Amino acid sequence: MNKIKFTTILMLILFLSSCSNSNKESSEFFKSGTAKFASGNYKEAIAELDKALEINPKLPKAYCFRGSAKYLSGNVNGAIADFNNAIKLDPKDNLSYYRRGLAKYDIGDKNGARLDLEKADKLGNFDAKSMIEAYFKKDK
Repeated sequence: MNKIKFTTILMLILFLSSCSNSNKESSEFFKSGTAKFASGNYKEAIAELDKALEINPKLPKAYCFRGSAKYLSGNVNGAIADFNNAIKLDPKDNLSYYRRGLAKYDIGDKNGARLDLEKADKLGNFDAKSMIEAYFKKDK
């Protein structure tokens, strides 16, 4: 009986330590990806964020940054897919709604863009209101 308890506890410790290492590694790839994004190196940012998401696919900010890098690289549909994932994981992420709204506008989905920008505004995004006015002022 004691041997079973010891084995169970040992397995639990090993599992928890591997989770901690995975989170740390994912965090390092995330930090590297955001730094590359900030420096304008979108291709490398996407590669680093891919690694972070491969380790931990439940990082809404990683999807948001990767989507932004894809958008700025010209992959608008890939960007929208990443913003969708970010919003699914964090429905209050105003930045992902804002950026998805910009991307939708670029592909001609004006209604979807307006809805996303309005949602971003309601969630506290400071830039959304001015974009709504710029994009849709003639619709009023």
